[in-house]
Amino acid sequence: MSSSYEHLPLPSPRSIRVLILEPAISPEARIKCSLERVHLDNIHKSSLYEALSYTWGLEDAVDEIMCHGKPLVVQPNCYRAIKNLRLPSECRRLFIDAICIDQGKGEESVAEREHQIKLMGEVYEKAYRVIIWLGESHPSTGRLFGLLRVIYSIGSLRRATRRIAQSITGGTNIISSGIENLELVASVKLIRRFLILQNLLWRDLAEVSQACAHLVNNTWFTRLWTFQEQFFANPNTSILVYDRHELQLCVWKATTVVLELLLPDERYTPILYSIGQRNVFNITHPSRRQERNLHPTGQHSIVRLMDPDLFLVTTRDLDSKIVQDKIFGIYGIFARAGLPLPEPNYSMTPAHLFETTTRQLIQQSGSLGILRRCTRQISKTDGVLSLPSWVLDWSMKSPPRNLSDSEGDGFLLRHDYDAARGTLVPAIDGQNSGRLALRGIIVGKIEFLAVSSTIGPISAHLDSESEYPFQHFLEACQKWCKHISVSPTYCTGCPTIEAAKRTLLLYGHEKVPDLRQKIPLKSFPEWLDILLYPDCKIYSPKTVEEVRDGVRERVQRHRPNVDPDIDPGVAAMSSAAVMDYSSQIDKLRGKPLVAWANYALMVLDTGHFARGLYLCKEGDVVAVLAGCEFPVALRSDGNGQYQFVAPLYVDGIMYGEEWPDVESELQEIVLV
Repeated sequence: MSSSYEHLPLPSPRSIRVLILEPAISPEARIKCSLERVHLDNIHKSSLYEALSYTWGLEDAVDEIMCHGKPLVVQPNCYRAIKNLRLPSECRRLFIDAICIDQGKGEESVAEREHQIKLMGEVYEKAYRVIIWLGESHPSTGRLFGLLRVIYSIGSLRRATRRIAQSITGGTNIISSGIENLELVASVKLIRRFLILQNLLWRDLAEVSQACAHLVNNTWFTRLWTFQEQFFANPNTSILVYDRHELQLCVWKATTVVLELLLPDERYTPILYSIGQRNVFNITHPSRRQERNLHPTGQHSIVRLMDPDLFLVTTRDLDSKIVQDKIFGIYGIFARAGLPLPEPNYSMTPAHLFETTTRQLIQQSGSLGILRRCTRQISKTDGVLSLPSWVLDWSMKSPPRNLSDSEGDGFLLRHDYDAARGTLVPAIDGQNSGRLALRGIIVGKIEFLAVSSTIGPISAHLDSESEYPFQHFLEACQKWCKHISVSPTYCTGCPTIEAAKRTLLLYGHEKVPDLRQKIPLKSFPEWLDILLYPDCKIYSPKTVEEVRDGVRERVQRHRPNVDPDIDPGVAAMSSAAVMDYSSQIDKLRGKPLVAWANYALMVLDTGHFARGLYLCKEGDVVAVLAGCEFPVALRSDGNGQYQFVAPLYVDGIMYGEEWPDVESELQEIVLV
């Protein structure tokens, strides 16, 4: 028996191997191939290649191919892909990582893999096209791909007609008879395609939905390495291959919104979200017309990476066999964007890698935005690692997405806060391991805090047989409202009720004119008045009690064990329809109850109102840090240093009101 194939060393740091797959007429013929060494900076027409994107799989079994006349073992999914892609009469040039990169266990093999990781972005970017291999298809995959093509072509035809019309009319609204004829022809084509689409939907909707479910459950969509491979793939030439079915990547990316219509079941929401995220971050390739005048390897493509912190958080929810690949698996993307991550080195521990990556990102961006994703139990290890509080743990996946914010950063998504007046993080090179020395101010200390005794997804706040919906959070709201109602004037000089409304609802600010008030101010006093029972003023205590009795009667029909002695104000607010003003109250209910049910409501020793994730405690300090757009809650470690707890909304300091004009007034704040 001949010995197994051994890879020859690569001649230069910029070299890769390309597999030359020999043709075969019979599908059962033994797979034969060879490897050619190629320099990435010298790819010409004769050395163009296709890159395979696939999942290695978890199978322990292996299959055997012949490479340079010697046996080489590959995993089953790779074997099936090669067998499917083999042509009958000509060779095919492919980059397949499991074969083209030495997978040996020796030091030289490991060193080669670590170096090749840095080139993976270029390898897939310079490929003539990327072939996304999805494995075995569903019987109705052809119908699903046909549906997506029809939808894509309808959209393309409409866009093309509009562009032609605008070019002829010079962008005016005056449409000549020629344009009218053009649009008439386009309309006929649209109608024809719509009829085809309608017939397909009515006749095969169930089967198409099953095929769609089979497709989105493919592990390719959850793997980290395939994320980077799709990122660099040219959508104009790349394809999805699902057994014998093919679909252009540009069609897939433009029609993934249709998947939500085919799969309305909530269990598909996480994977559909992940698939959608793959389209948020991408490399901009030239169009087909532009490609004719450009180098075929895509040298003129542009990486757009608008939010590195969000990008890394997005990819932490994807799967990888090795923890370090959470960072190394997207090294090529960051390198292409001019933001190099730590050099691939698998001897580096995950904890050291995550700390180095976080520190490097903060230094490169000058921003502490990554802190918004670092909330976790301080005294509890939720992930597999023990990390400083300011380091993002990529081994932990994000909490399940639901209407209740579980990470504590939901209030930051649609607001442009500037608590530190646009300052940047000072230089942080040479700091001790585990410590992050920053500059900022301590605004105050949490003196009063009210938080729900129920924490978790929205179902946890709704499903208890012995409780009213959102009962515990409403009790926390009531406790907080009664505490702040003592003084009619807020610490900044505005009415207390206005500050309370902003803290609970976050509906706008005078310095952000585009964030308009969505709820009339007159309805919030009613909301607050009910929770102040029995000290309510707008409605009599008797009226609120009567509402409580009616609500209790309705609730007990479905929940016989519900607490009969619930506070009338809490009972009234937990009802879906109470009193004549319920339409206004329900609008107020929606935002605080659903979105903020896992938040604590606070008052600082300075009198400021605040809201942050339930992890906050009385005694935590509130700080504003240079380079951080939002205030943060910090917990003292007893040694003059602090642990990060959570981002905060603090009314009256979100737009730099407390940030000093003189830099000398800033103090050093060390996070551990």
